Amino acid sequence: MLNNILQLTINKSKTILKIIILYLKNKIAKIITTRNRNGNKRKFNKLDIHLGDIVKVRSKREIQRILDKHDKYKRCSFIREMYDHCDKKYKVYKKIHYFYDEASREMHSCKNILILENVTCSGRQRLYSKNCNRNCFLFWRVEWLEKVR
Repeated sequence: MLNNILQLTINKSKTILKIIILYLKNKIAKIITTRNRNGNKRKFNKLDIHLGDIVKVRSKREIQRILDKHDKYKRCSFIREMYDHCDKKYKVYKKIHYFYDEASREMHSCKNILILENVTCSGRQRLYSKNCNRNCFLFWRVEWLEKVR
């Protein structure tokens, strides 16, 4: 009987501890931390960017510090032609919360990804045997952008 009560108390304590850890983890997640190519940590505060805001794409050097060795940040690729937009200003067209991935044939949810007005893929970067002329929007992580005041 005493063992059962002790075991229940331990289980409840573990559950409470897990809830506290999850709460703290979510609080800490407000500051985004990533490792750059040199393995150093770099922190970014989430930007308060809304539809219609003017943003500036960070410089090539700043973006390269954010990306991993596969030119990705949080599983989002920064393709070569996106560097053409560095240090330029654009209007935020839309926030992306879900998108359909044709390669995996699945819907994916995402956070902190924006589409910029009139900024589309030229199709120059060959992912397939021929150039693409679909003119798709490029996905921009908020960490790659600076809000223009």
